[in-house]
Amino acid sequence: MLGTVYKSTGSWYKVKLENGEFVDCKLFGKFRTKNLKSTNPVCVGDNVIINTSSVIEHDSLIENGVHIGPGAVICGGVIIKEQSFIGANSIIRENIIIGKNVIIGAGSVVVSNIPDNSIYFGNPAKLRNET
Repeated sequence: MLGTVYKSTGSWYKVKLENGEFVDCKLFGKFRTKNLKSTNPVCVGDNVIINTSSVIEHDSLIENGVHIGPGAVICGGVIIKEQSFIGANSIIRENIIIGKNVIIGAGSVVVSNIPDNSIYFGNPAKLRNET
């Protein structure tokens, strides 16, 4: 078990991790349980937005300030670094690292690591601009 979800103010939730630390998360959609369960943990930082119908698989790390759009699929072993945005219905394949301050356009399929401060979109996702 990763931790226990506690409702905080408004739509913000506090998650108490197994090591006793708390992280703040904003979750959209319905909860099926008050516990976050996974064979291998998924770690979510502070001020993260995870929209409706998104999937985050095992062994992933979502750092502070990340926004994951509705319907996005984050496969196992993915790291999404601070302040990045993953567009609606995007797919991030296994063991990918998304750098800091990255924008992934809606409907993109990411199949390779993405450097900091860049904008990628398409299938497969390609560099379109640097931020």
